[in-house]
Amino acid sequence: DSEDRASSHFPEMGILKQCVAMGWPKYLQALHAPCSVRSVASSTSAAEAGLPTDKIHLLGARFYGYHGALPEENVLGQPFEVDTTVTCDLRMAGQTDHLDATVNYAKVHNIVKDIVTGPPRQLIESVAEAICARVLEEHKMVHSVRVYVRKLNIPAVPAVVQSVGVEMERSRTR
Repeated sequence: DSEDRASSHFPEMGILKQCVAMGWPKYLQALHAPCSVRSVASSTSAAEAGLPTDKIHLLGARFYGYHGALPEENVLGQPFEVDTTVTCDLRMAGQTDHLDATVNYAKVHNIVKDIVTGPPRQLIESVAEAICARVLEEHKMVHSVRVYVRKLNIPAVPAVVQSVGVEMERSRTR
């Protein structure tokens, strides 16, 4: 049948079925779900859905941190670079020119700095997740936050690589 043919072409389908059968939470199932392609024409844009589309970008913030799975990373540390984008409604800020009508990017920068220069974490995924959570917690105007954390020195990668990073986006649930 067509489901068996799909599984033979996409082995991930079998993994997904196992996840469901084992009762794994939906977020773990999503990690093993096959990619899907969606037509842009058939999807609703954020603006059409009434969601904010304005963005504030903080790009290329560099800090020295002690994150990593290797003991030497936690002792010697290494440079990290972080790009942060917050999505919010900036219409009032644009019309009034008042700081209290926008997200203060200096405060967002301080959140990123506190987390990257703070206590060591094994995974940069954990660093990015903490940044997303704190930005959403402290800035009620922010609808979503996207964070891209890069390690600029990679001791565990035996090749010449400019950086290794993780990007994640989290949205406020309404």
